[in-house]
Amino acid sequence: MKTHHQISKAKAWQILIALSVTLFIAPTVAADVLTYYTVRHWEGYGFSRASTLEWREQGFGLNEAKIWRAAAFDPHRAYYWKKDGFTGYDAKPWKDAGLDSREAKHWRNSAFEPKDATEWKSAGFDITEARNWKSAGFTPAEATRWRTAFSAFRAKELRDSGISLDAAKRRQNEGGR
Repeated sequence: MKTHHQISKAKAWQILIALSVTLFIAPTVAADVLTYYTVRHWEGYGFSRASTLEWREQGFGLNEAKIWRAAAFDPHRAYYWKKDGFTGYDAKPWKDAGLDSREAKHWRNSAFEPKDATEWKSAGFDITEARNWKSAGFTPAEATRWRTAFSAFRAKELRDSGISLDAAKRRQNEGGR
């Protein structure tokens, strides 16, 4: 025998309200409380409410945000540097050298330090040229002089043979190799 239970409208509303509180309002309040206490904790380290929310929105925890902030990065820039494989510690010298994260990533992946990268860039070399000349044993200043007449490979051959740049140019002008 089947029995049908009927729920009064008042009881149905009570159940609906209880479900609403449980499923929607309680989690929202819990998230707000968590945010409040997180912000308070970060404020103890000198972060404002807005700054805390920005750092967290970019995916940073407190300790990591402290490192990036100490390296003079805002959350937005730190996000891109981190995305390109840098930490707050190793990004700062590259940023201080005037490179953006993508450019720094390429120079670093080619085994250059920030100071070297800026020297080669200032001398007018792209990463590929700089890598070739550096692997041939030339400084940016030396490479600048030699590349007016020779490739990095040829300049290395000549220099390793004890031939100066001036002598190599004379030989070249006279038709010699």
